[in-house]
Amino acid sequence: MTKNSVFKLFALFVIASMVLAACGAFTASPGFCGLYMGDGTYDNDIDKIIYPGQEIPNTLEDYHKIMYLPCNERNYLINSGKEQHIDGSPIGDLHTPLEAKTSSGTDVFVEISVYWTLNQNFDAMTGFYAYQLKFKAASETDISGDENSSTPGWNKMLGETMLPAVKRSIVEAMSLTSDAIWQSNDVDQRTIAEEYAISVIKDKLRPIYGSGDLHGQTPKALA
Repeated sequence: MTKNSVFKLFALFVIASMVLAACGAFTASPGFCGLYMGDGTYDNDIDKIIYPGQEIPNTLEDYHKIMYLPCNERNYLINSGKEQHIDGSPIGDLHTPLEAKTSSGTDVFVEISVYWTLNQNFDAMTGFYAYQLKFKAASETDISGDENSSTPGWNKMLGETMLPAVKRSIVEAMSLTSDAIWQSNDVDQRTIAEEYAISVIKDKLRPIYGSGDLHGQTPKALA
């Protein structure tokens, strides 16, 4: 069967960011959480999480170190790459639309925007930090990298973890829809696909991360 026109599916995966006010000359930036760890020896246990706006301790005085992870609302964009930044680079994380089939077996391309936030619970953050070591996704500073406001390791991690989960969710979701979803961008069919994808993506992430809680709670809404 021939491939049909690309249509866009938008799913919103959001939990509220935890922003706590604090005093002090130096505070964590709005987009990052700091993982305060170590004691100058071989101890790399995480003692506490420094949330956006909280005071950053003087690590020179207590021999700790701080590693930073993005903890604001993030996105994962899969599209054709036609939309570009002002410098001409394509917007998004993957520039090849996902391939799926409708319930009748018709092949379709799907562009999707996923919005999500890291679970900032202490146990979830410490577990996530251990997982991200494979990719070196964390940073020693609370400023963003040059690519997609992330470190290269962060983007590599998303490619190996978020992408498979999103792809499996969309393939299953599209199999529940009729051809009206691409023929007329039918609202009811889009709703079926979006609601199903949101309901299962957490379970798709669980086998990859070893926990369903590392990337937040069950999604709350659609865009």
